[in-house]
Amino acid sequence: MNEEEVQIDLVTLLHYILRKWRSIIVMMLILAVAANLYSVRKNMAEVAAAGEVQEKSTKKAVEEIKTALTDDEIEQVELAYRMYSYNAEIYRDNEQYLENSAVMQLSSNEIPTEMLSYQVKKDAAEEELVNIFAMYENALLDEDTCTAVVSVFGEKYANTSVRELIRIEDTLNASHTDVLMTQGMNSGILNIRIYATDQEQCERIAEIIKDRMQVYTQQLQQTFGQFIVNSVAEQYYMSSDSEINEQKSDAIDAVGRAYSAMQNASAGLTEDQMTYYNLLVKPIEEEKVQENHKGVETAITPTVQYVNIKYILIGFFAGMFLAVCWYAVIYIMTQTVKDADEVKAVTNLPVFGMVLKNKKAEKGNRIDRWIDSWFAHGRKSEDTEILLMRISHEVAMLAEQKNMQHLLLTVYESNGEETREYAEDLAEKLSELGMTVTCTDGLISNNTEVLKQLEYADGAVFVEQLMKSDRKEIRDAVALCERCKVEVLGNVVIGSDSY
Repeated sequence: MNEEEVQIDLVTLLHYILRKWRSIIVMMLILAVAANLYSVRKNMAEVAAAGEVQEKSTKKAVEEIKTALTDDEIEQVELAYRMYSYNAEIYRDNEQYLENSAVMQLSSNEIPTEMLSYQVKKDAAEEELVNIFAMYENALLDEDTCTAVVSVFGEKYANTSVRELIRIEDTLNASHTDVLMTQGMNSGILNIRIYATDQEQCERIAEIIKDRMQVYTQQLQQTFGQFIVNSVAEQYYMSSDSEINEQKSDAIDAVGRAYSAMQNASAGLTEDQMTYYNLLVKPIEEEKVQENHKGVETAITPTVQYVNIKYILIGFFAGMFLAVCWYAVIYIMTQTVKDADEVKAVTNLPVFGMVLKNKKAEKGNRIDRWIDSWFAHGRKSEDTEILLMRISHEVAMLAEQKNMQHLLLTVYESNGEETREYAEDLAEKLSELGMTVTCTDGLISNNTEVLKQLEYADGAVFVEQLMKSDRKEIRDAVALCERCKVEVLGNVVIGSDSY
């Protein structure tokens, strides 16, 4: 028979593409990430180029101004710069300490305080008990304890020194003569005073210290032998501490002195020297501006943009476009049948029916089923068993009219096990209607047994699967049946699991 021109059904093409939504989304995500990475790389190159230009400009300006100065004038400017740099570091450290230390936020006259008191008893010489107290004082606030305590204050007070907030004192060591509680030579009191910004923080830190006290006591008992530790008091109150006022005053004075020294570092410099001096201190000034405006982009210090919405959207749409074009090309270029109308055109024979969804599809993704519902045109609701029963009656009636007793149901192995299962179900139903039916491989195959079965058959029905049955093989099978004088009654189409 003559090969007819096959037309592309745009609706079927759209259905096929939509069923590839997983791959399309993956392609969109890949290209979106790639586009954003390209944007970051491009932005980094621009920032580096801008910094390089600025650095070259600064170096050029420095070299130009140095030519106008004598060696003594240059040395004088560089000495002033070193003074400025030294005091700028002191200024920055103390300013950060004032802003980011919890101690500096406390009012020296009303400090939220938690006092923990422990009695330590051991039947031993006084020196050994003194050593136990010394071990508590020196090692109780280890790195793990300090880290846990700082976490209570949060990142806002990252510069907080735990040892400024927790004081450990005992009644035996001579260095703590201000402690009033004193007991016998075989016991003493360990006082742990906790400062915080409010009562809740005091209580949370106290829990950390109590847990650490228990753990460390067990460790010390392995070294010094058994001794008794009892909690004798736990009290929250508001206290005062003149040392905190002194610390705060010292930090404020240090900031003021450093600032004054920075301002006076350039005193006595000439106009040309000031130009050189300003070029030297410019990086320090820019760093100060950047710290004071964190997260704000400036023309002086351009920053890299790591998330570019524009490029991400371009990547998304480019990925969708490329994936859709790719599957459209595959759909158009592949030589398989795409829909029931194409099967009719290729074989010039009727289609008895089309099973629109196979068994996998019935259990498939909810999105796939929703997409399929848009293209089913109301036929998808028909039960598969009822549909196969209707097809079998139609085939049996047509075969009886043509006095056919032995039918071949052909299904190509490449169509998969599921399509063969449908063919076997149809063969079983035809057998129940009194037909002699053989379900076999496609006629155009290397299986010689198929040709023998064709010799005894007086009729055939092709079972084809969309997107898998090849047009040329179908035409060759029809031509073979014509040569063997076996009439082909028609086709049964199985919807593809590809879309």
